[in-house]
Amino acid sequence: MATELPPRFTADLEQSLEQSLEVPGPAMPTDQQSTTSSARQRRWDDPPEEEPAGPPENITTMVFVKAGALRPYLETEIMQLAFSPAGSHLIAMAPKAVNSRTFSRQAVFGLLVWNATTGQRLQDPVGSGGSSHGIRLNGGFALKPASASASASASASAPEPLVVACPFLLPSTSPYDSNGTLMGRLEFYDLARRERLAKQDAPVCAPVAWSPDGVLLAGVSMLEPSRVMVVQVPRARETYLRVVGVLMHHQAEVTQLAFLPVSEQGGRALVSAGRDGFVRVTSVTTGRTLRKIEIGARAPANLLQVSGDGKLVVTV
Repeated sequence: MATELPPRFTADLEQSLEQSLEVPGPAMPTDQQSTTSSARQRRWDDPPEEEPAGPPENITTMVFVKAGALRPYLETEIMQLAFSPAGSHLIAMAPKAVNSRTFSRQAVFGLLVWNATTGQRLQDPVGSGGSSHGIRLNGGFALKPASASASASASASAPEPLVVACPFLLPSTSPYDSNGTLMGRLEFYDLARRERLAKQDAPVCAPVAWSPDGVLLAGVSMLEPSRVMVVQVPRARETYLRVVGVLMHHQAEVTQLAFLPVSEQGGRALVSAGRDGFVRVTSVTTGRTLRKIEIGARAPANLLQVSGDGKLVVTV
């Protein structure tokens, strides 16, 4: 007993049979009809006869060669990693031995410095002018960019300047403070010459970012973490930090900071990411928001990088 097919299935079957009997294109010579009569007409879902060529920018060949492996003196987790401005050294932030298993923002960290070519580790700057405790920082560091004038005047044999800003938290020394309030301090080190350049109390904490011209340093406010403090970096030991601006556009704690390259007009712009889910580009000169985008992630950005030309911002 034959089963009646559904009307929709019957119509589709008849249409496909009609299409298979049609011969597309103009009439061909008799000697070619035998070879094409058995060829099935191509359908829309048939795979292509040849793979389409992709755009040239997607065709890339890369060869990775392992140059070496660097290991810290302790089996601790490296929290931040950066190349020096000229690429001659590699700087890493790692917990000190006293808290190698602590991952709190207020934990004490140190810096590890290697020669990027030989892999030899540089000593901590605890010599003349250094700190008896070595380098101490909380949450992150910022390397001073290499200025064009310094690069032009430096000789080929002179070591690359490795100036780093290290924010550190200190307990209040006031006798009237019994709550253990933390105060902010900024310490500046020259890692190549193994000396501390300056230490000053400052109302900023990590993350910190150095402007491309080396004049300004931006950091999160100690009193209100949704605000960014912009201070002028002292050029001598006797001069003091000076707050030149406060950026207050985020609604929650700021987690990442990076400067854009200085424009031809001399303006400075800061890229910031916060726990409010926004990435903002703010003019340091006027304090106005130039760009903003909501990244829409459940967790705040824990990595942020700006391309060399300032046209691309990447967050993770």
